[in-house]
Amino acid sequence: MVEEQARALPLWRTFAAQKPTLLLLSTKRLRSLPAVLRQDVVRLLSQSGVDDQELLRRTAQPVADQLIAADLGVAVAMEEGWFSKVIWLVPLADGEELLPLEAFKQGLRSPPSGWRDDVDTFTATGVGTYAGVLADVPVEVASMAQLPTIRGPVLAHIDTGFFAALYRNEVKTPLYSLLSEQLSRLVANDVKLLGVSVSRDNQSFEVPLSLRSIGDDIAALLTYPERRRKPTKAMQLHAEIRYLDNFYQPDTIEKKARALLQFDPQDADHHYALYRALRQSRQLDRGLAALEKAIALDPVYANEYVELVNHALQQQQYPAALAMLDSAIRALPNNPLIRLRKAQVLTEMGRGGEAIALLRELQKLPWSEFYYPRIREDIEVLLK
Repeated sequence: MVEEQARALPLWRTFAAQKPTLLLLSTKRLRSLPAVLRQDVVRLLSQSGVDDQELLRRTAQPVADQLIAADLGVAVAMEEGWFSKVIWLVPLADGEELLPLEAFKQGLRSPPSGWRDDVDTFTATGVGTYAGVLADVPVEVASMAQLPTIRGPVLAHIDTGFFAALYRNEVKTPLYSLLSEQLSRLVANDVKLLGVSVSRDNQSFEVPLSLRSIGDDIAALLTYPERRRKPTKAMQLHAEIRYLDNFYQPDTIEKKARALLQFDPQDADHHYALYRALRQSRQLDRGLAALEKAIALDPVYANEYVELVNHALQQQQYPAALAMLDSAIRALPNNPLIRLRKAQVLTEMGRGGEAIALLRELQKLPWSEFYYPRIREDIEVLLK
């Protein structure tokens, strides 16, 4: 389990000598590796052969010197020659079709994808399938229904965002039925899997925190096939909560969230489900206490404060916004964007001295010119 797609790079490199096929379930458009980043990426990969900590620190998370964005991991691995082929499955509901070939090719040319001449290699190879070559690696594009036969060793990567794109709500597309159906199609092809990585996709906001547990569900359904036929009681309670979300029943949802906590009080998502129910019933103080418990178990849930801070500022509740920013900073101390947001709020509150001290610290960070081209200017504007 990884937070974002690109953070599977250490796993993929482990199997690079076998030149596996990458079976990629993703809604992310394949991107080329920007030339301005290539030399630094190669250097970082060569330096991280023994210890992957620095590679992971600069990959797919909001640090000032981020090098590899969440959707650049496949491009990096392709440039390094780790895969013999990429089979990219895109999320299409039954009856839906791929984009027309020319529209698909235009999407690969356009920013942020940025592919050039390689795009012209793509052709339609059958009903609902395309094939071409990107970075000297053969690429096939299809939906799960058109999954081609795969020979040889395979690494699979599943973005939670793949299923989030197919999921509408518990009435139209019950989640566990959706997961079970799609994953059963995958394993029915008798693929020789070397390994499977699953990305949660919450840090990039591709998947909302309310669906963060999907990643665990995918892993569980792959590991324990019997659960595709008979979900656990906890899974059933999650499904019932998602169903009730459509009908505004916070009191019933709260009861079911508390039942989840009886199964496992150390599961952050169970505390988050309780927080959402309490917030929906306007019990914000109790809800925030539940959120804090979720964050203590899983700091990624501190991203919930982004929405809460914006709501507080709309109501001109500056002390509350500041308190929540401080909580977010404690949970996610390596995220400089939260500290920048705090400096902005302090400035709005007329607490310029505190804001300046924080901005001076942010000025010293090694900001990436590629990912944050204007941030130094923004800091300078705030300092004035």
